[in-house]
Amino acid sequence: MCIRDRNISTPEIFTRLWLHECMRIFGDRLVTKEDSDWLKSFICKVIGDRFHYDWSVEDTFEKRNIIFTDIYRLDYDVDERPYEEVTDIKRLARVLDDALLRYNQKNLNNKMDLVFFDEAICYIARIARTLRQRRGSCLLIGVSGCGKESY
Repeated sequence: MCIRDRNISTPEIFTRLWLHECMRIFGDRLVTKEDSDWLKSFICKVIGDRFHYDWSVEDTFEKRNIIFTDIYRLDYDVDERPYEEVTDIKRLARVLDDALLRYNQKNLNNKMDLVFFDEAICYIARIARTLRQRRGSCLLIGVSGCGKESY
């Protein structure tokens, strides 16, 4: 896991971190809805059996996104950034907007015009986690006509 002990202050935070890591390690590799639904049910069962929390699939996965990231504090050195839970996705959107603004100010001839909606923010956090790992890499595939560009 990417987190330091001092950032885990309660057993519930540890449980949410464990869930997040399970979804990143296993869930991000699944391609069918049936497999994803099975994993979500299994994770909630394990949380009940081992962590003794009664978390339903609906409450855990559909009503909110449990996300941990280190991109809340982009002004820190990469090795010093705390890996923490995203409790306010709008705050993370503001951090990303600020980073985009700084990028565009430095790259006047190559400006990017991006919209950080909730699902995009979740994917950015996933990608940041992957790239933070030793030898981390990922393959991003988008549907034709969805606004992506290849260079």
